[in-house]
Amino acid sequence: HPRSVAIIGVSTSEDSWVNKNFYRAILDFGFPGPVYPINPRGGELKGIKVYPSLKDVPGPVDYALCALPVALAKQCLLESIEKGVKMLVFYSAGFSEKDEEGLLKEKEFRNLARASNTRILGPNCMGLYYPGERFSYSPFFPREAGDVSYLSQSGGNSAELVEMVAYRGVRFSKVISYGNAIDINETELLDYFGKDDETRIITAYIEGIRDRNFFPALREASSRK
Repeated sequence: HPRSVAIIGVSTSEDSWVNKNFYRAILDFGFPGPVYPINPRGGELKGIKVYPSLKDVPGPVDYALCALPVALAKQCLLESIEKGVKMLVFYSAGFSEKDEEGLLKEKEFRNLARASNTRILGPNCMGLYYPGERFSYSPFFPREAGDVSYLSQSGGNSAELVEMVAYRGVRFSKVISYGNAIDINETELLDYFGKDDETRIITAYIEGIRDRNFFPALREASSRK
């Protein structure tokens, strides 16, 4: 339930993928809270002030999305922790799915996050689609809310499923693309959806389970949903 959002890595000089999807989606859906685009150059984007960094944002940030290259991802995390960001979503790729160095980065990021009050979704993910709160990572998703929730390790699959089943009248309560799951994982999401009053049906796309608590969480969720 984010009350404010920062998108780190927008472009002020061109209509980039981040601008056309993450940033446009937040504006098109009519998210009611403050939106803070971040780019070191500053400036203005679609009438909204662009801030050079998270440190320059005047108000609190609940949800931040990092769309910076992997080389700048640690800086993004450290600034988010300093700012008191509640949820940091790493769209950035190039971690454990790439090589051993990426795996070491994930371990470092996990340790930094768990020593703070900032949670991490990802890396290598899309984040949250929650039409009831007018929040989305794609401007092409339905605006109407439903009672199906979906946890997806794949960002591409999460987006394709939402668009494909929309033609059959399926609407979602929440979709969470969680990527490499260095902090928030499939077990925690399944447990949340199992207790969520806005969720009647839980769907999932999971590429690998590393948490021994997953099956107890699955049994518990299945008894409710």
